[in-house]
Amino acid sequence: VSPEARVNPDGCTRTLTSSDDLGAALEALPDRGVLCLQAGTYEGGLRLTRSVTLRGLGEVVVDADDRRAVLDVAVDGIVVVVERVTLTGGSAPSGGALALTGRSDVSLRDVRLEGNRARQGGGGAVYAEQGTVTLTRCRVQDNEGGKAAGVLVDSVAELVIEDSLLTG
Repeated sequence: VSPEARVNPDGCTRTLTSSDDLGAALEALPDRGVLCLQAGTYEGGLRLTRSVTLRGLGEVVVDADDRRAVLDVAVDGIVVVVERVTLTGGSAPSGGALALTGRSDVSLRDVRLEGNRARQGGGGAVYAEQGTVTLTRCRVQDNEGGKAAGVLVDSVAELVIEDSLLTG
C-alpha cells in the first residue's frame, strides 16, 4: 500500500492542523481520500476536482476571507462529503459557501454555512446548477444573495434537505 493510500485508525487518509495548507493537501490526496481537519481555521477558496471527504475533528472553520466561494465543484462525476465544519467568508457570483456547477454529488453533514454571499445571482450559501446537494443536520444562516440568501437550486440540480435549519 502506498503511503498516500494508508488510512489511520480514525478513518482519515491524512490529518491536518490549521497551520497546514489545506489546498495543497487536497491536491495531494488520492481520489476518495478522507482529509481530517483538527480544530482551527483553514483557508477556503478551494476547487474540488476529485472525490473527497473533508471531516472536522473539533471546532473547524474553513474561511474564504470574502475572496471566492469556500468550495467550488465544477467537474462531473465526483462525490464530495463535508462533515462537522463551518463554511464562512465565501463571496462569489453565486454560491458563497458552495458553488456546484458540475454534475457531481455533494453531501454536507453537520455543517454550518454562515456569513457567505452571492454577489450577482443567488444562493448566498449554496448554488447548485447541476448535480445533487444533500444537507443533513446543517444550519444555513446569515448569508446574503440577490435571488436567495440561503440556497438556490437552478437548471437540472437536485436538493435534499434532512433535519436542517435554513434561516435568512
